[in-house]
This record gives sequence, C-alpha cells and structure tokens, in this order.
Amino acid sequence: MHLPHSVFSRCQLDLFPWLLKVNSVNDVPSVHSMLKSNAALQQPCGIESKNQCDRPSNTVYDAALYQEMANPKVHPYLHFLPEDRGARPLVEAHQAKCWLEEIPDNQLTPMMCICHKDFYIHEPAMLSNSDI
Repeated sequence: MHLPHSVFSRCQLDLFPWLLKVNSVNDVPSVHSMLKSNAALQQPCGIESKNQCDRPSNTVYDAALYQEMANPKVHPYLHFLPEDRGARPLVEAHQAKCWLEEIPDNQLTPMMCICHKDFYIHEPAMLSNSDI
C-alpha cells in the first residue's frame, strides 16, 4: 500500500492492517513494511526533501509543500492569501485577522490567479466599477 500524500499518524496507520484483517482481507502487509516500501518508492519517484530552518527550533521540509501543490486533489484547498470575511464568522485559518493584518506582504504569495486572470500584490488594478 503506497500512500504518497498520506498525512496519517503512525497510530492511524496501525488501523489499516487491523481493518483489512477484520474484513477478511488476506496477505495484509505490516505497517513497518508499508513505511519501508513507501520510503523505497519515494527515493526514485518522489521529490527530494530539503529541510530548512525558518527560525530557531522550527524546521520546515519544503518537499512536502511541493508534493501537496502538485496533488490535484489537495491544491484547490490550499490558500496563500488572507481573506477578509467581514462580519461573517471565520471558517478557516486564512480568514483570521492575523493573516490579514499581521503577516507582511513579502511573506505572502506575490500573485493570485482568479478566473484565469493574474493579480499581483501592490499592482494597481481596475475594479468592475472602474475604480483603481
């Protein structure tokens, strides 16, 4: 079982063999063998992981983000710019006030594509009512 975009914890992975066995599935691999084959497949087929320290005590692995952005089932749910919800209740983290007001613009994505049109941060844009 190869789960290239898996976000399951070890405890959650332990449930798969049990669930398959309970449902009378034969020849169920162990979690260890699944992780071993996943690592073996990641080596020739995956993206090389490069860890970076963005601040002391916080290590980031950039390959994880590359793989998630390349995954067509995950990418639509990733958000790179804050959203102003106004008076409506918050539903996701990118709608929080800290994303909108506290994160410097240079730490956000420089461009957003909406309806096949590219919009850049700090670039004048004409609104539908002709305001700039």
